[in-house]
Amino acid sequence: MDHLLDMGWRSKALETSTLAIKVALKSLKFYHNYYHIPLVVTTVLALLGWQFYQLVKLSQNVMAPHYMRRGYLTWCTIFLASLGLLLGEMVFLQWAPFMTVICLVVPFGVWCMTLAALPQNGGWIFEPLKHLRWIVGPAVVMIASIYCNCPLSLAYILCVGFYNRRGWLHPSPKFLAWLALVLLLGGFLWSQKGMQILMTTNYRVVLQAISMLVVIVRPCVLNENHKWKVWIINGGILFVAAIGIFLKEMGKPVPLYLFAANWAYLIYAFASVPCSSRTTPQSRLELIRFNLLTLHVLLSDSYVSLFAQGLIIEYQMGLEVHEKFKEADEDVKILTSSKHLQMCYRFAVSILLYFYASLFGTGHWVGGFTYLANSARLFLPDSSSGLVPLLVLIHLLIPSIVIMASVVALSSFGRQQIRTIFSSLMLICNAVVLFFVVFVPHNAYWPMAHPSVVHALLAQLTVILILACESIVTIFFRRLNMNRCSDWRQEADEFESSYPPITTTAV
Repeated sequence: MDHLLDMGWRSKALETSTLAIKVALKSLKFYHNYYHIPLVVTTVLALLGWQFYQLVKLSQNVMAPHYMRRGYLTWCTIFLASLGLLLGEMVFLQWAPFMTVICLVVPFGVWCMTLAALPQNGGWIFEPLKHLRWIVGPAVVMIASIYCNCPLSLAYILCVGFYNRRGWLHPSPKFLAWLALVLLLGGFLWSQKGMQILMTTNYRVVLQAISMLVVIVRPCVLNENHKWKVWIINGGILFVAAIGIFLKEMGKPVPLYLFAANWAYLIYAFASVPCSSRTTPQSRLELIRFNLLTLHVLLSDSYVSLFAQGLIIEYQMGLEVHEKFKEADEDVKILTSSKHLQMCYRFAVSILLYFYASLFGTGHWVGGFTYLANSARLFLPDSSSGLVPLLVLIHLLIPSIVIMASVVALSSFGRQQIRTIFSSLMLICNAVVLFFVVFVPHNAYWPMAHPSVVHALLAQLTVILILACESIVTIFFRRLNMNRCSDWRQEADEFESSYPPITTTAV
């Protein structure tokens, strides 16, 4: 090109440049089509292999926790591993990018791990139709909720209503109060987009003040026991927050000592729980609720904290209503394998339901990576600081942390079978990821394909966020005798070491 320009042949240089661009674009299109179908197929195969692995592990944990695995030294795994290495070498010799080689080889490793986890004797998957029902149903609701809030609202009302269905036969005042709260929260989820008017200046401060009042009144109404210093610290920080909000609304600078006080309380809210002198799970749960909901108020704006507090109160009241009306057969100490599997999925669906309800109800995760920038207004003078994502993440996870703490503190089954519950949860989320991977418009331009990619990432991020919540809850309840269960939420205190003969179908 430089030689042609030096010779003065500008038209020839332009023609040559245009031809080079066309050849480069044709080459890129060729390699895109060449690797497109193999990459999509291998991604789907890897997800299916991981899904099958989770199904096998969950089924064996339900049927026989100490089963004998086939291991990696079998003809199937050796052949599959050899095939994967051969494919990787062939693609590498074609000068393919290293990440492309890895993506093409990953399914072989996943399926080798899956085949090694198969039991030596007996069925592979216990009650496959039950797995299918519990996976597909919640996955469909999750997919629909990403595009519209109406399915999530209906699923929330129907699920919690069915859970306390016995209360409809003999409605008590507590049941009616709980039902009114459920309808209020469900209606808010349904019409959330129309509730954006509550974020205007005329309503924000009033709703924020009401949420602060509810944080203090709620422990008194629910008969929670707290030491006087806990009341002083939480009440004092709410007074400091009120001053900070007033200064922000008036457009005046917030003093640094107010920011320091809020940061000190953030550290106290988390550090005081595992260091507490409370020796029972329920009493420590009360401290978790009080501290974290107070912190949630500091990180919230307008109606956001009110919704989170209402969701936590509804969950607690729902457990009490269920305990009051549960039948005698729910107190059976020994669970069958089928009932065990059903309860694992029920807990997983419950955690996912409240997780999504808290995210949508508090303004997060509306169609993508979105959040409320006001979460940092009482902690940082500038919302462009690098600490804003940390505060947003804490604000996002607080309702789910409280729900997970309730599961661990009040349910012996949830406490003992947390690993199988998370396996059920991962199966549901993996089905959502598989849907978006298969139906993503791969050949479309990036702006059209971007939403599906984001939705797949968000669905996978659900598992990571809930695992983070569970890790925090584990720290909260350390040094406690968790074998001592609550009096008002026990599904099972012990499980069969050898289950009765299985009469249902298994693959």
